[in-house]
Amino acid sequence: MLCKYQYEDKDSCNADLRCMYEDGNCAPTCSESPTQTTCNAHSSCSWDTNENVCRIKCSMRSSTQCGVDTACAWNGVSCGSKCVTAYTTLETCTADTQCMWDSGDVMCKDACKTYITSGTCQSDNECAWNIKGSYCQMACEYGYNDATTCINAGCTYDSTRAACYTSCSRLTDLSSCTADPVCRWTVNSTCTPGCTSYTTSTSCPAQCLWDSTNAICTEKCTAHTDAECTTNSNCEWNGLTCQMGCEQAYSTSSSCSTDSRCMWDGDATTCKPACALRKMNDCKAEPALCRYDTGSGHCLESCVRKYGSNQPSCDGDTNCAFNPLRSVCTISCESQGTAESCSVKPMCEWNSQTSSCKRRCIYKLSTDSCTADSECKVNATGCTKRCQYQYTTQQTCSLDNACMWSVSNRMCRETCSSISDGQLCVSESMCKYANSCELKCVYRHIDTTSCSACLLYTSDAADEEDSVDLGGRRIIKKKKKKESDVNAKCM
Repeated sequence: MLCKYQYEDKDSCNADLRCMYEDGNCAPTCSESPTQTTCNAHSSCSWDTNENVCRIKCSMRSSTQCGVDTACAWNGVSCGSKCVTAYTTLETCTADTQCMWDSGDVMCKDACKTYITSGTCQSDNECAWNIKGSYCQMACEYGYNDATTCINAGCTYDSTRAACYTSCSRLTDLSSCTADPVCRWTVNSTCTPGCTSYTTSTSCPAQCLWDSTNAICTEKCTAHTDAECTTNSNCEWNGLTCQMGCEQAYSTSSSCSTDSRCMWDGDATTCKPACALRKMNDCKAEPALCRYDTGSGHCLESCVRKYGSNQPSCDGDTNCAFNPLRSVCTISCESQGTAESCSVKPMCEWNSQTSSCKRRCIYKLSTDSCTADSECKVNATGCTKRCQYQYTTQQTCSLDNACMWSVSNRMCRETCSSISDGQLCVSESMCKYANSCELKCVYRHIDTTSCSACLLYTSDAADEEDSVDLGGRRIIKKKKKKESDVNAKCM
């Protein structure tokens, strides 16, 4: 029998679990509606999208009925719909102050403040029980996005991570306190805010140190061992004690220079550790400031930093060399112990025969330094590499006007005309000296006329079977030479 025909009054209607009193009539209960359309047609019903069933609205239930229905919650005065049932989107969920959106599970759920006991409060990992106020609130890590709301909620704001965390005072044991990077465990066995939780120089307490360079409050370097000290990026171990690093301790060149363990990097406008205190990797990391001496195993100040453009002082240091093209002092080639380190230096070249690094000829500034190197020679433009060391093929050799290819020796040599010294000229088998050094006739004439003119009045005639008199005139023998013989000799 239909409910509306069976019962006429509200009490008798609601007493039947199959019926409910709605809009002055007794009608079938919501559970009797099989579809969302028929369910929503009743003002007292709502469709449960999670379980796909029609339920009576929580607002229609008594306190007893409210407690039985898992989709409802009694707030002390009336029965209301639980958020998980009522809302399915972020917008509708957050519009209800009794609800909050769980982005992890992508669902709407009851707001922390709706929990009235610490047990139910702490069962939700996004909620935290406020001991002082005896109420449930959003956990610091989830509910607050700025310093003001975070602090007002009794939480701790970490400026370095721009995040809100549970107040250190709420952490009552060593493990939970030290696990939180914004907290520190005191000698009195209490958990207090760490230095980074303070955002201004005035709020930074005495037990902390204000880092003016990075504008943050940092921990003082009070560690007693190297391992403890290096866990704090602001500190460094000097061999005996843990102290504030140069970069954190000083922000100006003048203050940095007063500390012997520090040096000022003008390019980076930063105070950095002195070279002498650096380990090998740290030393090599900044070649513009420091250089690692493999012989002594020490980190030394780089030549460019030590001498700059002071050439006399640079040349006085055997480990340094002045670069005339850049007008700056650089590390000497001779100090490079490997082909790899040598090859990356523009001024240097590796000698595979002696397994040593040396300065390129064009960078040798004095005549003495140029002539001291057997591979170099002095010319009108300065010091340059000798042809036999510069070119290995006839093709490349012939492209240089200052060089010539020796067919007999199969190597590139300096042209005779480029040799100014008489003794060096005659020591060269292809050259002759007559007021100046020039190529012998035999290497430069290809026809009889030019060959004869070359041989006349020159010492080249001595190479012929004919002899010459003191005047240099050729004595013509009775047996005349063939033209082809003379021409062949000049060739």
